[in-house]
Amino acid sequence: MKYEVRTEEQLIQELEYLRLRVAELEKSESDRQRAKEALRESEESYRTLFENAYEAIFVAQDGKLVFLNPKTVMMIGYSAEEILSKPFIEFIHPDDRDMVVDRHVRRMKGEEISQIYHFRIIHKNGNVRWVELNVVLINWKGRRATLNFLSDITERKQTEEALRESEERYRALIEKSNDGIALIKGDRYLFVNQKMVEIFGYDRPEEIIGQSVDLLINPEDRERVVDIKHRRQKGESVPNKYEFRGQRKNGESFNIEASATQTIYQGEPVSLAYLRDITDRKQAEEAFKTLSLTDDLTGLYNRRGFFALAEQGLKNAQRMRTEMLLIFGDLDNLKGINDTFGHKEGDQALVDTAQILKETFRESDIIARIGGDEFVILAMNSVETSAEKLIQRLKKVLKDNQLQTKRPYTLSLSLGISFFDPRNPCSIDALLAQADKLMYENKPQKCGR
Repeated sequence: MKYEVRTEEQLIQELEYLRLRVAELEKSESDRQRAKEALRESEESYRTLFENAYEAIFVAQDGKLVFLNPKTVMMIGYSAEEILSKPFIEFIHPDDRDMVVDRHVRRMKGEEISQIYHFRIIHKNGNVRWVELNVVLINWKGRRATLNFLSDITERKQTEEALRESEERYRALIEKSNDGIALIKGDRYLFVNQKMVEIFGYDRPEEIIGQSVDLLINPEDRERVVDIKHRRQKGESVPNKYEFRGQRKNGESFNIEASATQTIYQGEPVSLAYLRDITDRKQAEEAFKTLSLTDDLTGLYNRRGFFALAEQGLKNAQRMRTEMLLIFGDLDNLKGINDTFGHKEGDQALVDTAQILKETFRESDIIARIGGDEFVILAMNSVETSAEKLIQRLKKVLKDNQLQTKRPYTLSLSLGISFFDPRNPCSIDALLAQADKLMYENKPQKCGR
């Protein structure tokens, strides 16, 4: 065997290149670790906010709840499984169902209607509770849905009724209300309850009573809020509810939701206002907006999205007694592609693989990228004997794609397949672990080579 003779200068150049390459790899690994840590912290913050929110928060789609927080379970009284398995309309008081359905239909048609309204729900124990629903249209798993914030306003309804009857009877309820309540005469506060004092960071009601309404409003929102109040006092049509930034005693700004009505107090017209700190709600809305169930690079579901959908699919399969296949795939030699052709080409290989999987499997199947080079497919309503047919179809699509693109390397997948039998059910984690194990055992048998 002949060895190439290198000069000292050539050897030094090669060693320097290796040193730089090692430094690049170490930096890349460090960046990945920081990104993983940031994602973990973001997920923990979102989970804490969602699970500890004051309001019931849930996502509704096709008449059913598909996602909910613990407060929803407490408010309705049924278990999460019972709530998810029934149409939401069953929890609504019969006298209010037509109104709720009509509003939902009109909203989904794109009509401009108030996103906040009141109705009654029936708790599992039979108690009837008044609730306030705040609805936001969103996309959930590729289809239209609603993000809902549900508050128990039974106390508020009782308070309003008591106010109409007598001052003595409603004062105690007002002081115990979870909303800040104020009577406003002209432009000044005539009365505030203790909750109002607490919300805005004051010590005593006397610090607010007699002051201008401007005191509790962020300067940038004062003109708009005062204009709404003046128009209401004139009898003009104004929103039943609106939001603005409040200002605490220490100067801190925060989000407020306000509703008000005209009434008579001690023989004079006044405004009765309810104010609620909705900072948690706003944070939850932002969390849902930024909460991604899809992989940014490939457009497939990510790991979180896969498990969220797969768990629901597993429950449906158990209930309907249907079979499923789970296919775990590993894109071969991604590191070699990155090292030889660059990370941009490596990313393109992942994108191409995702497109191949989309062309191979049905829209009803759950396709996800759950790791750097790892893909998983949950084939719904499948039978065990269909596995070979699916693999043959995948091989054909891989081959056709290779001929069309003429890339300088061959895309191949190592596969492992596990089978869900509703007569002997198991968890998604167990299916994934079994498929992963089989994939490594079958690693030499590449799909696409």
